[in-house]
Amino acid sequence: MKKQVPPSDAGSSSHSSDNLEETLTRLSLAVQGAELGTWDWDIQNGHVRFNDRWAEMLGYGKDELEPSVQTWEKLLHTDDKKAVSDSLQEHLDGHTTQYSTEHRLQHKHGHYIWVFDSGQVYERTEGGTPLHAAGIHLDITDRKRHEMQEADQKRFIHLSSELIQSLVHIDDIDSVIQNLLEQTGRYMDVSRAYLFRFDSQNGFYSNTHEWCSEGVEPQIDYLQGLPAESIAWWDTSMRAGEIVSIDDIENSDIPDEFKVFLIPQGISAVLSIPLYVDGTLHGFIGFDETRGPRIWHTNEVAILKSLVDSVAYAFERDEREQVKDELEKMKAVNKMGVTISHEFNNALAVISGSIELLQLRLTDTSAENKEFFAKAMEHVDRMRDLVMKMTKLHSLEEMDYALGLKMYNLHKSADPETSPGTGRKVS
Repeated sequence: MKKQVPPSDAGSSSHSSDNLEETLTRLSLAVQGAELGTWDWDIQNGHVRFNDRWAEMLGYGKDELEPSVQTWEKLLHTDDKKAVSDSLQEHLDGHTTQYSTEHRLQHKHGHYIWVFDSGQVYERTEGGTPLHAAGIHLDITDRKRHEMQEADQKRFIHLSSELIQSLVHIDDIDSVIQNLLEQTGRYMDVSRAYLFRFDSQNGFYSNTHEWCSEGVEPQIDYLQGLPAESIAWWDTSMRAGEIVSIDDIENSDIPDEFKVFLIPQGISAVLSIPLYVDGTLHGFIGFDETRGPRIWHTNEVAILKSLVDSVAYAFERDEREQVKDELEKMKAVNKMGVTISHEFNNALAVISGSIELLQLRLTDTSAENKEFFAKAMEHVDRMRDLVMKMTKLHSLEEMDYALGLKMYNLHKSADPETSPGTGRKVS
């Protein structure tokens, strides 16, 4: 037996009926103003009455949807079904006073929207079996998207921090860069991530590092030794320190010759950030999307720019260490030269002394022997002169080493504000 709603008092007047009608009207207007979808569910037979807004937020007209609970169940996202079912059952069993969930429903065009779904059983049998329930749907897609973007940004900042830390102590810069491209590419869910190095002496670009997501064809073997003039528009942007961000290549206003270069690679959207080392263009780090147009969000670009700056710093430090190693080797060689010169002088002193002693002991020596002694001393003097010149040369190289190291350090500590790289966006 149904639990009945208590009847009105016998003395109720038409005035109270007017108040009820006015209240219902106000409630209806409030529902419309809040753009709420409503549902009224006959639990026993599965029939559900949806209002127009409930259908509209999913891209349908009300007449296009079967007024059944199965309609809602079919539209419910697979990943949300268990949590929603558990929450609803808890309420139907009388364990909660209200049912409320946030879940995804499939739009007519295939994508999903987020809704806040709240309702309550308003009629039960005397035994507690639920008979009727009603509730509302509110489209919360924008809020959920914002929340997810904030969460993504926090995770991305954390990832960026880890990657930047990995650039602090480098044993193998190539493996570190490869790992950076892979981690960033996977996180951003792009098709391809890569590094191009620029050879300023020969004026060409080469793809030196590349990561591709599963099923995406690598391009690194085909992108070697590209003359700068063959990608002039791109080269101009990189030299100007501009960030190239193209959301939809096919419908963009970039030069046609560059579209012809990108589209055959299957690229639909691209993001490229110039890499400057010591204020000089060193190349660029880029990301490709091959599955269709993609919006490169400002926060993504900003964080990626910081990663590129960290890679630049890693290159600078690696280069600095190489220069220092060379200078240290030069210093070691110079020290060895000084030691050898010292040993030569000692040996020559012994030789010249022995010749002079021998001359003194051989008082009755022939003219031929005297000539021999004179030649020997001449060669000793020539060797002394040569050793002296070597010693002076080593002293000059020592000065060059010290000066070179000092100039290198001064160059490295130059104001970074003078380096190119404005980060201006090109689309």
